[in-house]
Amino acid sequence: MNLDLNKYHTTPYNDGALYNQDIYQTYDDVLNAGVLQVYYTAIDYPITVNYYVGDLTATPVSETVNINALMFFGNPILSDIIPILAHRPEGYQFSENFSYNGEVSLDALTQASPITVVYEEIEVMRSKTIIVRYKQELSSAYSTITTNLITVNEADVIGGVRLKDVIALDAYRPEYYDSGIIDGASSTALMTFDALGSSYDVLYVAKSYTTPVRYYIDEIDDLHWIGSASIAYRVIDFETTTTLFDFGLNLNAYKPSYAGDGVLQYTGPVNFSSLLDAQSIDVLYLT
Repeated sequence: MNLDLNKYHTTPYNDGALYNQDIYQTYDDVLNAGVLQVYYTAIDYPITVNYYVGDLTATPVSETVNINALMFFGNPILSDIIPILAHRPEGYQFSENFSYNGEVSLDALTQASPITVVYEEIEVMRSKTIIVRYKQELSSAYSTITTNLITVNEADVIGGVRLKDVIALDAYRPEYYDSGIIDGASSTALMTFDALGSSYDVLYVAKSYTTPVRYYIDEIDDLHWIGSASIAYRVIDFETTTTLFDFGLNLNAYKPSYAGDGVLQYTGPVNFSSLLDAQSIDVLYLT
């Protein structure tokens, strides 16, 4: 069998390789697999970065940085690709005027290598103290977990900053909650130092979980299964007395015309941990 592993190959990626190729020892192994997966890994391209302190007459520190196509999804800026602050001395900042300021793309950076990074002395040191409130969703409101103060120095965010890089979004995330989101602001949008707000709220929203509901006729086994649904719930849904019907359980969702109403087989407690551990909620119709 002749497999064209490079049928969909594009640059700048390596030649195609068969996923788990060691398990295919014979022709029958390939036939029995049903689906073969071919993957292309991104090629690493080394570029040189020269770091200067003061101006371009200084002796630079040179380093090699590997870059590849995967690094350029999502419109990155230079600091996303190159550690521009790697050799910044105290009292200096990245110079946008004298450092590389061309296009940030794989082709542009490989062609422009060596990339110049210049640190200039800071004339006026500016910083901001930001209030960060971490809040947890409850059934009817948000409750503050804690409040932190963070300091952001302008010299650390020259070229732009994303809130996710200065605020620890998951620092206080409770169990069974989604990752933190910033209320009224994007955590990934690029902003300037001056655009940084004085305070932000990080919200933790309770995750939704599901337990399958399975419907049977006469007996609880695979041969007598006639359909499935599910109920959805969150950890905060159990702050008051709750029944399965509060989560949309319908005993007669698959009721045959020749059977009686569905009979709930689940006898366990209706709380978050019990439903999370339950393999299924079973409903039985008797003829």
